[in-house]
Formats: sequence, structure tokens, C-alpha cells
Amino acid sequence: MMTFKSKRLEPVNQWIKVNLLMRNLRLVIHGLLVSNFILMGTCIYLLNKDTLVVALTESDSLYFIGKRQKNEVNEEDVEKAAKNFVLNRYQWKDYSIEALVRNISPHVTYGLLKKMTKKFEKSKDFVKKNAISQDIVVQSVELKESHVEVKFDRVVSVGKKVKAVQPLEVHLEIIQDTANKWNLKGLYVNSITEFEQ
Repeated sequence: MMTFKSKRLEPVNQWIKVNLLMRNLRLVIHGLLVSNFILMGTCIYLLNKDTLVVALTESDSLYFIGKRQKNEVNEEDVEKAAKNFVLNRYQWKDYSIEALVRNISPHVTYGLLKKMTKKFEKSKDFVKKNAISQDIVVQSVELKESHVEVKFDRVVSVGKKVKAVQPLEVHLEIIQDTANKWNLKGLYVNSITEFEQ
């Protein structure tokens, strides 16, 4: 009769084998940690590196190096933001609340947007009923101590024949917050006060 010998390891040999396996796993884990740190360092370097900008024209490709700069805001930027807001808020041909909200939302804070939407809803029926459209002509934009003062003329058309010009002055409180692709300087109107003349 034949007997088969099983290849069972002695307890001491099993212990040695487990220790060798643990040592190899520790080496693998250390290698993975080092490679992760190298990859993380490479990603941080590439994120902070100036980017290559390619401008494609019909006949040529132009290459520029885009420099990373801090988003500095000056008086001209604030005045431009105020003027853009006034144009988007007070000028319309067909009174559409969705279009007005879409146009002013990149320029205002969320709280002010909610208040203005309610105001648009209140005047919707009157404006639609009388076929009112409105254009504006900005006269001046001045930076004051606590606000931006914008003076402009409102040209209100009722139907197709009646037009009236009304001077209007608004004081805007503008704050700086996170920039986005629609508001590159991050300047938002936080409050608005109207003074009819």
C-alpha cells in the first residue's frame, strides 16, 4: 500500500513564511507611498505652472504662455461692473422675467436676486398689458465712499408711439466675492437704492 506524504510545513517554517510575506508587503506599501508622493508633487507643480494658450485662426495657430496673476480690482473695474449691471437690469424690449433674471444673475448676490425676481413678478402684468419697453442712456458712474452712484436716463416706450424720458439715479453697494466665468472680477451688487428725479 502506498502512502502519500503531505507537504505540511512545520509551525516554525510557517511563521518564517508569514514574516517574509509581511516584509515584502511592507516594501510594496512603502514603494506605493513614495510613488504617490511623487505623483502628488508632479500634479501640484503642473497646476501652478503657467499654461500654454493656443489661439487658432483660419490660417495660423498662435501660441502664448498664460501667466498666473492675482485678480486685482481697480476703480475702473468697479465702475464697469456697475454699468453692466444697470444695462442688464433696466434695459429690455420684451419683458421676460427669465431673460432679466438670467442677465442680472452673474452680477448680483443671491439675496438681491430673490428680491428683484419678486419685484419683476409684481410688475409683469402691467408691463405686458401696456406693451412697455425700456432703454437707458448712462450719463455718469461715480465711485463714492460707501457705494457706486450711477445716473442715467430711462427711455420708456408705451406701445409704439408714446415715449418718455425719466432721469434716474441708483446707488449700488458692490462687494467682491468668488470670480467665475461670467463675472471674472468677482464683483457683485449686494444692494440697490433708486432715486427718481
